[in-house]
Amino acid sequence: MSDTINADGNRGLALSGNIEIIARFEHAFRAADQATIDELCDPGLVDHNPAPGHEPTLAGFAVA
Repeated sequence: MSDTINADGNRGLALSGNIEIIARFEHAFRAADQATIDELCDPGLVDHNPAPGHEPTLAGFAVA
């Protein structure tokens, strides 16, 4: 994986921040931590593969 340079000229910080967010989301998802999922996801989230009977929204994602 190559280094990235963010807008401030710092190498790798943007990438490491993204990895931290993804890890937090994954842990929240596994623990059914809805508060963290709500914090990390945009309210306009569109689930392009919703569970059967669920809306393709953040609310529908939360129930799945």
